[in-house]
Amino acid sequence: MTTVGGGLHRRVARLTGALRRLSAVLLGNERGATLVEVAVAVALVAVVVTVLLNGATTHAMATRSVDGNSVAIQLARTQLEDIKASAYLAAYPVTAIPPSAEYVVSVGVVVEQPNLERVTVTVTRSGATLLAVEMYKANLP
Repeated sequence: MTTVGGGLHRRVARLTGALRRLSAVLLGNERGATLVEVAVAVALVAVVVTVLLNGATTHAMATRSVDGNSVAIQLARTQLEDIKASAYLAAYPVTAIPPSAEYVVSVGVVVEQPNLERVTVTVTRSGATLLAVEMYKANLP
C-alpha cells in the first residue's frame, strides 16, 4: 500500500510542478494581475456589453416599427375592402378596431365629379400618420 500511495503522491507533485511552470510561462513569473490589467479588462467588457445592448435596443425598435407598419397596412386594406363592398355613399363607416389597439383609422371622401368619389383612408398611431391610401369609387349605372 505504501508504494501505491507514494506513487500517487509523486504524480500529484509532478502535476503540481507542471502547472506551476505553465503558469510561470503564461503569466511571466507574475503572481497576479496588476491594476492596469484589471482596468483594461473591465473597460473591454464594458465596451462589449454596451455594443450588445445598443444592438438589441436598435433591433427591438426596428421590429416594433415593422410590426406597426404591417398592422397599418392590414387595417387600411380591410377598410378599403369594406368601402369597395359597400354601396356608393357620401360617407363610409370606419371598420371596427379592437378597443385595446392604439391605431386610429379615418376615412375622408371628396366628391370629384358627379358619381365619382376620391376616398382616402388614413391610419395613425399615437398621433403620427403611418399610412394614407387613396382610391376612387364610382357610382356606375
